[in-house]
Amino acid sequence: MSHDRFVLDQNRCILCTRCVRVCAQVEGAHVWDVSARGIHSMVVCDMNRPWGASKNCTNCGKCVQVCPTGALAEKGFAVEEMVKQDARVTRLATRRGGRS
Repeated sequence: MSHDRFVLDQNRCILCTRCVRVCAQVEGAHVWDVSARGIHSMVVCDMNRPWGASKNCTNCGKCVQVCPTGALAEKGFAVEEMVKQDARVTRLATRRGGRS
């Protein structure tokens, strides 16, 4: 939660290393890496520094876009942070003939 735009949830990470590869090969920033081995493996930022303290991160969001599980997510769009907008749902239901 140290980054001002994005969040990292290690519990959702499946170690696919897509974030590591896109950051290194596409963006060229080399921010992400895999730390430890076996069941202790985890994706870390800048040699295990907080993501918000990273000097190499360009805030491009490419790592967030390629993450298949939502382990890397934009603040406000993660499941637990999602703001429910009931007015939109009610309006759509009314248009489709449902109850309001």
